[in-house]
Amino acid sequence: MATNWALLLLSVTVLGYFLRFRSTRSRRPPLVPYTIPWLGSALDLNKDPDKFFREASARYGSVFRVKALGQEITYVTAPSLIQGIYRDNKHYEFMPLRLEIMEKVFATAHEVTHAPAMIDTYFPAQHRALAPSNVPELLSAYAERAFELFSKAIDGADGTSMSLIQFIIPPTYCAAAAALLGKDFPAMETYAPFRKFDDAFPLMLAGLPRFMLPGPHKAWWEVIRLIEQYLETAKQKEDAELPAFVRSTLSMADGSGWSTETAATVLASYLWAAEANAIWAGYWLIVFMLQEPGGLAPLVEELDRARAAWLAAHPGTPLTPDAFHTFIADSAGALPLLGSAIQETLRVTSDVMALRRVIEPVEMEGYELGVGERVVSVTRLVHLDEEIHPGAEAFRPTRYLENQKFTKNGKAVPNHSMPFGGGVSMCEGRHFVMGELKILIALLLTYATIGIDPKKPEIPKMSRNRIGAGIMPPIGDLNVIIKRRQI
Repeated sequence: MATNWALLLLSVTVLGYFLRFRSTRSRRPPLVPYTIPWLGSALDLNKDPDKFFREASARYGSVFRVKALGQEITYVTAPSLIQGIYRDNKHYEFMPLRLEIMEKVFATAHEVTHAPAMIDTYFPAQHRALAPSNVPELLSAYAERAFELFSKAIDGADGTSMSLIQFIIPPTYCAAAAALLGKDFPAMETYAPFRKFDDAFPLMLAGLPRFMLPGPHKAWWEVIRLIEQYLETAKQKEDAELPAFVRSTLSMADGSGWSTETAATVLASYLWAAEANAIWAGYWLIVFMLQEPGGLAPLVEELDRARAAWLAAHPGTPLTPDAFHTFIADSAGALPLLGSAIQETLRVTSDVMALRRVIEPVEMEGYELGVGERVVSVTRLVHLDEEIHPGAEAFRPTRYLENQKFTKNGKAVPNHSMPFGGGVSMCEGRHFVMGELKILIALLLTYATIGIDPKKPEIPKMSRNRIGAGIMPPIGDLNVIIKRRQI
């Protein structure tokens, strides 16, 4: 009899602990099932991330956990929740994660990233360099270099079939580097190792061990060495000859006792930010527009009207390289289709996942998130939401000219497009990027005719291996016929 009572008591105790455990665990966001330890859902994510997040959101709601490559992360897909995370600096932080990425991915020393001057002095200085008031100087330098490089590229094409990537990407890369680091920076020497590193960036960001990616890490150090050599020569120049990014980096190095190598590692991370994404947005805009019924003609017509109006308002002022940025800046209101096409390209091609770490316990949709947990906002699912963007999978260049009301469940969605992320981690260079893309497309369509090579009409697809890291690069390429326009 005593044995029976003991067994009953034990059963009740075990049941109580089980119910308590289950209750506690039920307050955690649901975990997407997986079968292979450590690897988790990585293969499904890599295969088709859009499908993965869409199905997970439909099955588990707007908040769920995913385990991949040994990391467990909470993902959030609803625009209202994402907006709440961006605004909530009490429960979520980003800066320590930014510093961690600088160390693990960009090879910056721990003692440098965690020096008080880095956060209090250096970051604010670079932020000011990208402020709207300072962007015109950067864009002017970009336009001059891009004008020069694309003039050569157009003449070199001479009506032959060629790769659109080879026509657009290297000159754009060099022009952006000139704006950031100066016209004397040997950008083309860094191009190949930069591309090798950037191709592996998503794997590095996901936490793949360094020993599994020796080539990309070595390539990154090649980029750093070239920047280091450049900085040694830059020290001999007057401050007025150097872009703000270089000036502030050398000043920080001098005041903090950094070696030139250390300064180069820090500056290299900004080079990556300037080069990894925007250049592909320009490429995709041309690819998409070439597939439209009217092709590039509507953009060309809009630019021709704006150029004629500007030249009429500036008699005797030729559209020289140093005047091209001024022309685009003055014509902002006369280029609505170009602005809409850029916005639509960014919506369709961007996959930005803003990362945060929980610093105080917080509840979301009835679930509890504990201190130290990582939360990722899946902005692309908002971009592809059919309720917010009817026909979301399609590129529609006039979408942002149609006075569309972006709503979900009857409520306005102010953050319906987030190609630059949001909150404290919103891309600092967004003002430069938007101006850069306008100048790039305007240059191309003012001075060149671009058409698909009818003998090789294959269209590239977006690569989904850049999940969460920015603009998706192409799989394949587009062959085009390029000729100089007679204007």
